[in-house]
Amino acid sequence: MTSVNGKNAGRSNSAVANSTPESDSDPQFRHADQLASELIRHLGLKGAERTCRENHWSGVLAAVKAYSKETH
Repeated sequence: MTSVNGKNAGRSNSAVANSTPESDSDPQFRHADQLASELIRHLGLKGAERTCRENHWSGVLAAVKAYSKETH
């Protein structure tokens, strides 16, 4: 997952590719992954998950969960 400033958000490139396999072909998935990265950076995993649920952001929630699985 890449943050807005271009730095890796603690995930390997393979983790990013595995979290959203469609990300290279569909910009919507790239945006979900980027938003998930920013939410995690600012709110932590629990806060990011809660925010996604409250806003019904299923694609972003999937990216947050994929990140969570990679790091735990």
